[in-house]
Amino acid sequence: TDSADGGAAPSDGKGIMSPKALTDDDMGLPTERSETERLMSFEPLFNFIEKGEGGYEASNRGTIKNAIIGSTTSTERNGKALTEMTIGEIREKQAITDANNPERLFAVGRFQVIPSTLEMAISSLELSDDTIFNENTQNKIGMYLVSEKRPNVGRYLKGVGNISQNTAMLELAKEFASMPVPYDMTVKRKGKDVKIKKGDSYYGSGNKAQHSYTEVKKQLEELKGTI
Repeated sequence: TDSADGGAAPSDGKGIMSPKALTDDDMGLPTERSETERLMSFEPLFNFIEKGEGGYEASNRGTIKNAIIGSTTSTERNGKALTEMTIGEIREKQAITDANNPERLFAVGRFQVIPSTLEMAISSLELSDDTIFNENTQNKIGMYLVSEKRPNVGRYLKGVGNISQNTAMLELAKEFASMPVPYDMTVKRKGKDVKIKKGDSYYGSGNKAQHSYTEVKKQLEELKGTI
């Protein structure tokens, strides 16, 4: 006797046909992770990034003469902590161009999101101006950064696409100033060649890598295939 889908059902050796093993589809179980489950799978990487970038309440006001100004782990504006502010309120503060202005915000939150990156996340995630920049919102932005804005990082973490570890590390370094580049390189900036040594931050302007090449290599090896 054939099974309903055309495949032969296994026998128990006594002529009695054994039932087929049920799949998630047969049982009505979801085949894709929920957003909450995805966020949880990214948390080890987010926690590692946070150690170099800053916590949920962290911010700075930008740079002056290659020095980062107003760096703090307990941001407050108009009586509100950063995680209580709306996206609209943060955009208003990021629109201030003078880093000397104490009201200005530049890089904000767990992932030190700068104005241009925030605008990209707002568009991709369809965030409204009244969305609260709380922990959940910041983590959604973090997931966007490492899986959509930097898709090769997401592919590496999923273990698909034959993405090399160096490629994933360089993409992380381009997104997060605290991450090191995986090898010596030369980049063009303002028409000039700028040399960057293995283990340094991809960015200048007062930024320094807060993780070593070895630390990031180990972290990526542990996280590959976990997302």
